[in-house]
Amino acid sequence: GSEQVVIGSTASFTVSAEGVHSIAYWAVDNAGNIEATKYGTVRIDKTAPSIDGYVLSGKLTLLASDARSGVAAIKYSLDGAAALTYTSPLTIPAGAHTYTYYSVDNAGNESIKETILVGATVSVTLSPTSVYASKSSVATIKLSVAAPVGGVTVMLASSNPAVTIAPSVKINAGATSINVPVQTGAV
Repeated sequence: GSEQVVIGSTASFTVSAEGVHSIAYWAVDNAGNIEATKYGTVRIDKTAPSIDGYVLSGKLTLLASDARSGVAAIKYSLDGAAALTYTSPLTIPAGAHTYTYYSVDNAGNESIKETILVGATVSVTLSPTSVYASKSSVATIKLSVAAPVGGVTVMLASSNPAVTIAPSVKINAGATSINVPVQTGAV
């Protein structure tokens, strides 16, 4: 930016734009003597970090990233208990459980809290179970436990390219099932 002159023995100014800002400053006395230039850096981070979780081989792995100030911590909670600090993949206990997790960056920004349901089973039934060309059926997607806060997203697909079904559905918090239309194409 452009040079700014402030009269007096103290100076203040506001930097509010997100990013890394380099600042050069020096003093000039009443006789015109100029001190050596000094430098400072101001880092402003207003962007929350991101977080992802995935289950593989019975363990929950959490990954966070923050391009501005860096990740300070990853926090998680099992079945609504107090939040703990994540340090390594978590062994998932037997049965159905919910993990809630989020990350915090070095500027104190928190990511959105995510919830993952582990250990639950998903079943699919069709009614009617047999359909013919260009007819429809209804798939009932059922969880073995109620969906946690935030709901559960279930990914759907058919091995038959003539069948049309939504790629995913969300079972709302507290619910155990949802009905989804299934349409067949021409034989």
